[in-house]
Amino acid sequence: FPVTIRQHRQAGGNGVNILFAEDQAILRSTLATLLRLLGQHQVVEAEDGQQAKQLLRQQSFDLLFELFSGLDSF
Repeated sequence: FPVTIRQHRQAGGNGVNILFAEDQAILRSTLATLLRLLGQHQVVEAEDGQQAKQLLRQQSFDLLFELFSGLDSF
């Protein structure tokens, strides 16, 4: 079931492994940096749906942020 970042930390987790997918580079970079600053999170960035799919096949993530304008990106 879903676990909040607070619950993850209370359970002894150091940070959350996040996949952040966004096609606009400045928005992706800015928000990914903010996520890193908010905690000890590892943030992996994907610039499009194809790259996000490839990353999802290669490793597991605790959280996926997807900000594409259309859901058909994946």
